[in-house]
Order: sequence, then C-alpha cells, then structure tokens
Amino acid sequence: MLAQSQQPSPDTPARSRGSRTAPSPPEFGRWERLVTPSDHILEWFGHYLKGEPARPWIASGVSYLDREREVNAAKGKKGT
Repeated sequence: MLAQSQQPSPDTPARSRGSRTAPSPPEFGRWERLVTPSDHILEWFGHYLKGEPARPWIASGVSYLDREREVNAAKGKKGT
C-alpha cells in the first residue's frame, strides 16, 4: 500500500497512452511529464512511416554537442 505522500492527487490527469498514474521519482517531476523512449519511438514512426505531422523534437532537433553542453551546464560542469 502506498504512503499518503506517494498517492497521486485526485485531480491528476491520466496519460494519453495507457493509464499509468503512479507517482514518479522526485528527480523527474510528475509522472505525466515524463517522456519515455517508447513515446519517442511511436512519434518517430508515426511521422516517418504513417505521415503524421512532425513533433517539434523531430523537425528542429538539438545537435549532440548542444545537448551535451545543456546537460553539463545543468550538472554544473564546463561545456566542451
């Protein structure tokens, strides 16, 4: 049984894919905002194979070096 502090609030919306409403680890924020690799895979295949509109991360992605700088800055390290 979950402790009172771990139970999701009643006004928490369910995710669009599935009904996972369990709380997430605190370092990731709310479970609903967590994007899983399977979400990205479904969006990628939807765009390239099914002709769905491209999501912003597909259309204007971030280069590896830019993303590495962002991650290092968030960790407090110097960028390359």
